[in-house]
Amino acid sequence: MLLRQDNADLRVTEKGRALGLVDDYRYGKFTEKRTALERTIAELSSISVSPNEENNAKLVAMGTVPLRTGNNLLELLRRKEITYAKLQEAFNLPELNEQVAEQVEIHAKYEGYIEKQRQEVERALKLENKKIPQDIDYRAIKELSSEAAEKLEKAKIKTIGDLANTEVARVQRIVGMKRGKKIHDYANGIDPYPVLAAPEEAKGYSISTTLEEDVTKSEQAYKVLLALSDSVTARIRADGAKAFCVAVSIRSNDFKTHSHQRSLMDPTDISKEVYQISKKLFDELWDGHTPLRLIGISMTNITREETAQMSLFPDENRDKARKLDKAYDAINSKFGSATIVRGSSMKSNLNIGKKYQAQIEHKKK
Repeated sequence: MLLRQDNADLRVTEKGRALGLVDDYRYGKFTEKRTALERTIAELSSISVSPNEENNAKLVAMGTVPLRTGNNLLELLRRKEITYAKLQEAFNLPELNEQVAEQVEIHAKYEGYIEKQRQEVERALKLENKKIPQDIDYRAIKELSSEAAEKLEKAKIKTIGDLANTEVARVQRIVGMKRGKKIHDYANGIDPYPVLAAPEEAKGYSISTTLEEDVTKSEQAYKVLLALSDSVTARIRADGAKAFCVAVSIRSNDFKTHSHQRSLMDPTDISKEVYQISKKLFDELWDGHTPLRLIGISMTNITREETAQMSLFPDENRDKARKLDKAYDAINSKFGSATIVRGSSMKSNLNIGKKYQAQIEHKKK
């Protein structure tokens, strides 16, 4: 991914210029391309797209799904259905020459793969001269057979670099086909685990806070739980998810951690509901006198299904709570996270959920 033909000029032109091999005309063309590429990536990152009817109609016309939360154009370009040309037409972007547009798309769609390979190269370079201990006992390595251990001792491979530069076939002859390929890849900084073009959907949502002062009263803990509930449910709603399980964890001033959880019949994303469940779990969990250093809430067993189980007796209070949460989210989305907080959690809310707030703000860009 790093040594591609399409980015050869970006990789070697500066080196060629330093050696006197690139004339002024060619170097000028190169700098124009590089400047246009960097400027376009920065502009796409800075242009926010709101999930309104007009923008979603544009996305549907491009053959992709509509937005549920705000995003920026560079994030949209990561979608496989979207090209720069489509974004240019829909959002009146500047026209780019074919080579620059291609590099912009490659940057957006394959950034994760490219960054992972860059890290693999850096890791391999760091290990190049790392020595294998002279007194290493290959026979103590459980994965190796006695025969393989004996062959490795005779091979005199002294560094990770030696292993990396040894032909994989030779390593396989020593330790076996599968294991030989594996350790040879590791020596070269190659990780077999795949990189996703987009982040995996969260399998759970959790938040905790280390308290500035030990909590010794239930009323103090309740305020913290309310702030935590508001923060974690805001994120789960932003992702269009709900949870079938809520858990509370506490850590005392002697650093002992305890937790309780509760499974739910119906999944929830409602702040008030999570807060009420968390209070009950906390009351079951805490002895009422041991000072607490940390309090946390987690929501697991996640579902993203749009439909919920219908009830013969709709819960009006639940519907009102959900509408209230949506109003909070809409205001905080428009004017900034934590524009509105519940009165009883104002003091507790100041330092809680900053990471989640930043993630939600990033999605809006």
